[in-house]
Amino acid sequence: MYDQNMYDRDSLDSGLCRGPLLLSVFRAIFTGPRTATADPGMLPGKAPIAKKNQMTTVTPRHIAYAAVMTRYGLSSQSSWTDRDGRFKVPRFFLKVIGLFESDVEWAKETLDWWNAEVFATDPSEGPSDDEDDETAGSLIEAQREQRRRRAQEQARASAAEQ
Repeated sequence: MYDQNMYDRDSLDSGLCRGPLLLSVFRAIFTGPRTATADPGMLPGKAPIAKKNQMTTVTPRHIAYAAVMTRYGLSSQSSWTDRDGRFKVPRFFLKVIGLFESDVEWAKETLDWWNAEVFATDPSEGPSDDEDDETAGSLIEAQREQRRRRAQEQARASAAEQ
């Protein structure tokens, strides 16, 4: 889970989720086994999971999944189970995701690092002004806002009737 070169006992999240083994497992899963120890980006050959699913950025859930697979690979389990003694896979998965939810600055820095390492993207290069703003994220946000407004209107109408 850690990049040992970044370890700082006064800042335990330094290097967290940047370990070379975790990165190699992530690449093997999402960009193909040949990319596990290669430079960032995709290599020619059979389309990897990331390409098949149009994955262009790394999310906390992707990292958590790779962390679970890394842990399983290092365990002595002979078959998959969500428990290994006292270790509970679902809890570990959610804890990894929680790391990204509890510190926005650390999460952004860590995800920027992941995207540079996996997809060779420069975090400073966001979408340009002339690119289409209709991303899945913006559509979801707009739909959520519409639902909030409808719920507020319904609550006002209900209150007015009483």
